[in-house]
Amino acid sequence: MVIIITREEEIQKLLMKLKDSVESVKGASVISKRGLIISMVFDFEISSRMFGGIAASIVGPTERLANTLFDEETFSTNTIETEKGSAIIMDLDVSVLVVITKPNPNIGLILFEMEKTAKNIMEAMK
Repeated sequence: MVIIITREEEIQKLLMKLKDSVESVKGASVISKRGLIISMVFDFEISSRMFGGIAASIVGPTERLANTLFDEETFSTNTIETEKGSAIIMDLDVSVLVVITKPNPNIGLILFEMEKTAKNIMEAMK
C-alpha cells in the first residue's frame, strides 16, 4: 500500500513538530507574503483571515527597513515581544513562518527550531 502525503499535510506535520518541540510555543503558521494562510497550528482560537492579514502587514515594512538600513532585499527574522508573549516572523522567500509564544520564551531555542523547520518547509514547498 502506498501512502501519499500532500504538501499541505507535510507542512502541517512540520508545524506540529515545531510547536511540540518547545514548551513555550503556542502556535506556528506559514503565511504567504500576501496574507494567505498556507497552514497553521495553534492552541487557541484566532481568525485565520485576520491573523494572515496582520502578519502580512508586518512583512512589508520590515522588508523596507532592511532595504533602507542594510541594503538587503529581505529580512531573516522579526521578533515582537510583549508581556503576554512573543511573535517571531521568519522569512521563507515567498512566505513567512510565524511562531506565537507564551511569556518569557527561550528565543534562542525557538529560533534554532524555526531554522530547522524553515529548511524543511522550503523543501516541501518546491
